[in-house]
Amino acid sequence: MGGVFCIVSETTGRVLGDRRLQTLSLLASETAQAKTVEAACLSAIQSLATNSYDIPFAMLYQVEADGSNAKLVGTTTAIEQIEAIPSRVNLTQQSDAWKLNQVYQTREAAIIDDLTTRFGALPKGAWDKPASEAWVVPLIPSGQQQIVGLLVLGINPHRAFEQEYRKFFDLVVGNVTSAIANADAYEEERKRLEALAELDRAKTTFFNNISHEFRTPLTLMLSPLKETLTELDGILPAKARAQLEMVQRNGIRLLKLVNTLLDFSRIEAGRTIASYEPIDLAKYTAELASIFQSAAESAGLELIVDCPHIAEFVYVDRQMWEKILLNLLSNALKFTFEGKITVSLHLLGNIVSLVVWDTGTGIPAQEVPRLFERFHRVEGDKGRTFEGTGIGLSLVKELVHLHGGTITVDSTLGQGSTFTVQLSTGTAHLPQDRLKTDQNSVYSVAGATSYVEEALGWLPKEAVEQDFSSASDSPPTSFARILLVDDNADMRDYLQRILSEYYTVDVAVDGETALAVAYNTLPDLILSDVMMPRMDGFELLRQLRGDSRTREIPILLLSARAGEESAVEGLEAGADDYLVKPFSRRELLARVAANLELGRVRLGASQQRFRFLAESIPQMVWTADAIGQVDYCSPRWCDYTGLSLLQIHGFGWQDLIHPEDREHTISVWTQAVETMKSYEVEHRLRQADGTYCWHLTRALPMLGENNQIIRWYGTCTDISERKLAESALRRSEERYRTLFESIDEGFCAIEMLFNENGTPNDYRFLEISPSFEKQTGLKDALGKRICQLAPNHEKYWFEIYGQVAITGEPIRFENQAVALDRWFDVYAFRIGQPKHRKVGVLFKDISDRKFAESALRESEELKERILESSQDCIKVLTLDG
Repeated sequence: MGGVFCIVSETTGRVLGDRRLQTLSLLASETAQAKTVEAACLSAIQSLATNSYDIPFAMLYQVEADGSNAKLVGTTTAIEQIEAIPSRVNLTQQSDAWKLNQVYQTREAAIIDDLTTRFGALPKGAWDKPASEAWVVPLIPSGQQQIVGLLVLGINPHRAFEQEYRKFFDLVVGNVTSAIANADAYEEERKRLEALAELDRAKTTFFNNISHEFRTPLTLMLSPLKETLTELDGILPAKARAQLEMVQRNGIRLLKLVNTLLDFSRIEAGRTIASYEPIDLAKYTAELASIFQSAAESAGLELIVDCPHIAEFVYVDRQMWEKILLNLLSNALKFTFEGKITVSLHLLGNIVSLVVWDTGTGIPAQEVPRLFERFHRVEGDKGRTFEGTGIGLSLVKELVHLHGGTITVDSTLGQGSTFTVQLSTGTAHLPQDRLKTDQNSVYSVAGATSYVEEALGWLPKEAVEQDFSSASDSPPTSFARILLVDDNADMRDYLQRILSEYYTVDVAVDGETALAVAYNTLPDLILSDVMMPRMDGFELLRQLRGDSRTREIPILLLSARAGEESAVEGLEAGADDYLVKPFSRRELLARVAANLELGRVRLGASQQRFRFLAESIPQMVWTADAIGQVDYCSPRWCDYTGLSLLQIHGFGWQDLIHPEDREHTISVWTQAVETMKSYEVEHRLRQADGTYCWHLTRALPMLGENNQIIRWYGTCTDISERKLAESALRRSEERYRTLFESIDEGFCAIEMLFNENGTPNDYRFLEISPSFEKQTGLKDALGKRICQLAPNHEKYWFEIYGQVAITGEPIRFENQAVALDRWFDVYAFRIGQPKHRKVGVLFKDISDRKFAESALRESEELKERILESSQDCIKVLTLDG
């Protein structure tokens, strides 16, 4: 018997399963990246298009928010070009061939049959005929009632729509629905975050704008109030004085509250601009803490400040550090009734540790974890006052974090509390673009005293007998002229009334008017508001600093904008000082007096610094006017020449130039004046004893606003030793060149060349002697490589010279250059540093000697062979027989 046994296995299920699983996997991965509903729909359709066997065609409709219409958002093929496929469906009408309205209303999937009869030819997908049925299903996200879309899926014309097929479609629908829901949720979250960000920006803008409205009235309340209390001291009835002091305390409290809220709003909005500068933190901390000394003594407490010197500067924002320390000290005073408060600052490795410790009431253990929460207040805690907003310690925590530091608290109820702030030294933990290398930040004690005045308000009246400053409220009467610029009539009148007692005051209502007044009558100081119509304070400042007539006038800016970033903005624009509203009468007068003094000493100080520099450097220094008339020379110049400034003044310096150099020197000077450029010239200058020495004169012009020369600044440097050295060097070079050109031996300086493995493989001729060509037979070798001149040059020459270049050990040897058909006696030595790879080679052609020696050896060898091969007895007789 014979036959064939054939086994046939049914794999349809496996093929279908693999294909559908691949489609579902692709659908999940592609839609997961979508961030919008539209992108999710397009990704889903594109994924379904990859399986045209199970899904000959697909259409996805997105239901609009009001549920009245559905729009086509994607198809797997060019099905949108078929007229029977609507791009938009009215879901309120009953006539709908695709049953989209029916599915939307019933919320149940439906099958559309006899598609060819209904719509004509439809896409075939991967098959030989178009689909005859399609499945229409609503897309309803889990946990929601609203239908977000409608999906139409064509069915394989060669397979029945059985249970497994439907399960596959259910999984497709689930994936598409989830993708749309996730993208919609992402969009909603993005819109919510954008709305919150916009709200935050609006809130920050509101706080910034409202600060001006708060601070200006506060200035007009607190400053006149303090002035009245001072002037009417001893005159006011006790009741009236008590009432005014109550108003003053609450005004100060309101100001502090406004400042704190503004600081917090900036931090929340991420708009706090820190400026970290290196300071002596121990000294600065001790100075701040000492401001609380009077308040502590009035409260019957001992204030201990332990801040030993720290060798290195620590980078902090001055005003932020002030708020950190003063808030902690204020809290300690508020909750300590007896004992002491200790402020210590120590360097622990690379950590600076600030500790504020008190013997106060302490904090309940359950309240400690929430102590730094915003607006949190410890209920039932015993303190000198129950006033407070609950954001002081929260603000402290945020300010510490801006420094990259940490703050912790350790407290025992009834025994006291210890707050510890730790900051790192160095700058690696800080934003590099906010670092300052110098120490010129604006700092006023006014902010610190507001904390102390508030603290004194907590104490019994009889305990407060302190004056915060020993300075007089009244500056000396002066004839100085001040230009006051402010658009607020009340503020302008108030400031004018204060300043007019001591100075002559001109007023202007805006920047443009101020410019005209300043140009007409130059003031000694300009006091200007920042926020003004037409021309604000910053533009006025730029105009004044850009004009040579007003460039040196001290300018003091007034503003209701708090924060160091505002002060730094003003200072960077060119202001001399920055005063934040509200301010006291005393502070205003003190700042004005200080800046007037600054203006008076500025010119003198500048001249003194210049003369100190001119007299401390070894060069002779001089200055001249625009046309070259000398009006200053340093004492070193007078000592050298033996002449006084009066004798040198003008063009007297020209007589000191050596007659042979004078014409050239004056010519260089004249050309520099015409071109308005710096110059330098070498010439001989006469000494007091009549001899001449070489000098290098350099001069630099100072240009004015219109690019015209204002002054010349110059130096004369003695270069006699250099000239002598140059002369000696020239003589040495001449001797060397004479020797170099007269010797019979050849000489060359070569640069060794190495391949990528560090092996010497060539060298270049940098210098050759006149006898080089005669000794080597090489022509035009300068600048060329030996391999260009002698391609077959032996490698051992590279090895020898390469070793000399690397080790620096000189070598003397005899060797044959076969490529040159010569023998050489060579002495090679390194020139310069190893990195230069240069070798000096002194050599002599010894070919004749070598050839003679070779001929002699050959003659001797021939004679020996003759003697050995002779059969006769040959006797060599000596001369004596």
